[in-house]
Amino acid sequence: LKPDGTLNTLATDLGFVAGGGADADGNFYYSVFNTGKVYKVDPSGQISLFVSGLVTPAGLHLSADSNYMYVAEFDSSRVSKISLSDKSVTKVASGGGMLGVDGITVMPNGDILAASFYNTRITRIKPDGSTSLFGMHPSAGYMGYIARAGDHYYVPSIGGHTIARFDSLGNAEIFAGTGVQGNLNGSADMAQFDSPNGIAANAAGDSILITTGSRIRLLTDFALSTSVDPGQAQSSYQVYPSPFGERLWLDYKRKPNTNLEVEVLDLNGQAVAEFTPVDSALATQTHEFRLGSLPAGIYFLSIKENDQVVSIRKITKR
Repeated sequence: LKPDGTLNTLATDLGFVAGGGADADGNFYYSVFNTGKVYKVDPSGQISLFVSGLVTPAGLHLSADSNYMYVAEFDSSRVSKISLSDKSVTKVASGGGMLGVDGITVMPNGDILAASFYNTRITRIKPDGSTSLFGMHPSAGYMGYIARAGDHYYVPSIGGHTIARFDSLGNAEIFAGTGVQGNLNGSADMAQFDSPNGIAANAAGDSILITTGSRIRLLTDFALSTSVDPGQAQSSYQVYPSPFGERLWLDYKRKPNTNLEVEVLDLNGQAVAEFTPVDSALATQTHEFRLGSLPAGIYFLSIKENDQVVSIRKITKR
């Protein structure tokens, strides 16, 4: 696929392709979901079997040095590592909240992020194989793949018809899509998507390609599409401290005609505290959550505007 949208065919009859990636030499690798195999396509278009015996391989990610390929094995909810030199396969991690893992990417420090199809959880995997919860997608519904662009991570929601953006701490917000199924172009907050799934970023990190059915959509000019007109009143939220003890504070300002609902959720998604302001919009206010009775651990602050989740922020109680 060229920047102008034209397509050049490199190879055909690939089967049920579920993921792919290219190494530094221009070889392309792709996974065939239903056969458990990964194939290699050289720059001339010649196809050869690379590895077999995987369990429904989905997303692939090549390491920056092109020495390894990480693969998400969907049905086993496992992430494995394949050596490009000797084709050996080793398990990296399984479990850790992964359920139908499909999307996979690598953070700058070497940690792996794995997105699960069946839930809204992003799992963080350390080099030693230990796992932790990185963040949760704000939209309900099956989750697609994951891509890193710049300092953020972008994940489609197939059922929610949105694209979420995660920062390096796992805080998430709806970056693109209204939640209404469609193919409407426009600014990120007004565009509509039809079951977005596959996602990839360019090398510069300023453009994203998204698959929606038989279409490939392009998100670009992030600074323009998400910019805020200084003359417009916008919602803003700040949560502190992190980690928190007995109390957690929320500074908020709502844009006009916005109903706000804030919940503190446990790891099962159950609300353990909630807040619905009755004060007027636009004025900056502060709400204090008294959470001394909660056990230490990870929680999430869910922010809804007009019944639509717009942000989920990970918070930790010490």
